[in-house]
Amino acid sequence: MDRRQMKGTSVTFVLFGAETYNREWVRHEIRRSYQLGKGMLASTSTMSGIP
Repeated sequence: MDRRQMKGTSVTFVLFGAETYNREWVRHEIRRSYQLGKGMLASTSTMSGIP
């Protein structure tokens, strides 16, 4: 998500799995959302076939 996309948001939603935090861009978005004071919501999927 670039700055233009984050500008119009108040909450960041992260759909995560076992390897999510190893993704540098995900960590960047979480860090940036925190710095901007945005709410954060995280969830994992239990749907079959999604790791």
